[in-house]
This record gives sequence, structure tokens and C-alpha cells, in this order.
Amino acid sequence: MRFEQSALERKESREKIDDFISFVKQNIRESRDSIRKLENLFSTQWGKLIEALSQPAALKLFRDSDIHIDHIYEGCRKAVYDEHAIEADVILCNKTDVVVVEVKTTCTNEHVQHFTQQMEHFKEAFAEFRDKRVYLAMAAIKYNEHSDKYALKKGLFVLKTSGDGVFTLDKPKVPMTK
Repeated sequence: MRFEQSALERKESREKIDDFISFVKQNIRESRDSIRKLENLFSTQWGKLIEALSQPAALKLFRDSDIHIDHIYEGCRKAVYDEHAIEADVILCNKTDVVVVEVKTTCTNEHVQHFTQQMEHFKEAFAEFRDKRVYLAMAAIKYNEHSDKYALKKGLFVLKTSGDGVFTLDKPKVPMTK
């Protein structure tokens, strides 16, 4: 009888433990989902902030350079060419030139490579710029892996923040044009 009572208590304890484990697993799943949503919200909002900061800086810096920009397209522009999505974070232009700026919080060489590959079909995807000379630029708060030097070497303009939060513009020796 004692053996049966003990077995019954162990079974009840095991069921309580199993219920508790299920409860904990469910809470973990819900917490992960909440964290993912917060991460997406944060990264989206952070990205918008960086874009908002870099737009007026890019406009001013290019106006002060050899490419006298007179118009800025607000917000990210997206298009599809040959089933590939093409995205432009910031587009600056004048009557003859377009500067497409990729904005990153932290830029890597992979970001530079991906951006230049994506922009190979910019004129086909954005027909309104077909007759203009296209320049590429990277804007970031931080450059890892010497990606700023890599971007310059590939012919991209590089916008970066100085210690006081003001953007500066580094010009490539030979700008890449499309």
C-alpha cells in the first residue's frame, strides 16, 4: 500500500513538474517573440534616425563639393529589377547627376559589396534617373573592417561622423559612375 501511495505521489509530482516545464517553455517562446518584435522596432527606428541625420548632412556636403545637389528624395525608395529588390536609402540629384546613399549604423565590407552589386541595375529599376550620371555613397556612424577605405577604393563617396556628431565627406580618387 505504501509503495502504491509513493508511486502515486511520484506520478502527481511528475505531472506538476511537466506542467511547470510546459508553462516555462511557453513563457520562453512568448518572451522570445516579444524580444524579436522589440529588436525589429528598435532597429527600424534606429535606422530611420540614422537616415534622418544623414540626409541633410549629405545634401550639404554634396552641395559644397563638385556635385551641386538641388533636390533630395525623402524616405527610402524601392524598386524591382529582374526579380531583385533594389533599395535606395537616400537619393540626391540635380539636372545631370544622382547620388545614391546607402545608410548603415555600422558599415562592413560586405555592406559595401552588397550595395555596389545592388546598384548595378539602378538605372533600369529607377527609370526617372536613366539619363543621369549616378554616383554611390556610404553613410555610417561606424566603419568596421576599414570598410570606409574599401568603399573609397571602389569609387564610393564616404560620409562619416566626426567626434562631435557632424558628418564629413571623403571623396574617392576616381568616383564610380553608372
